[in-house]
Amino acid sequence: MAKTPITMARTIANALNLKFKTHIVINTSQFFGGEGKLVRMYIVKDSFYSQGAYSDKELFKTASGVYCCLFMRDMLYAFEGREPEDETNEGYLNVLAKKNGRASIDYMKEVYLVDDELE
Repeated sequence: MAKTPITMARTIANALNLKFKTHIVINTSQFFGGEGKLVRMYIVKDSFYSQGAYSDKELFKTASGVYCCLFMRDMLYAFEGREPEDETNEGYLNVLAKKNGRASIDYMKEVYLVDDELE
């Protein structure tokens, strides 16, 4: 059975959580769109509870499972110090810019990537 884009996105989130100790979750929300059709929204968050405090920062939101998967791919590449090979999906790049996706990736790197010299 082929994996869906959102399944792949969740797999990447799990890999980041295990390898880099992040707290990434992908939630879904639904609403009725302009034509009365049900729309599913994917919300990528850094979400956790620790020492009596709850943190829930939205990183990226899209109605496209493919765009969610591409965002998680970009997050993984950023954590691994790699550049995405394919930057030709204009729709994704527009949503990434509109939702401040690069800033979210930078935030996650700042929080979770510890400089080896500081350890």
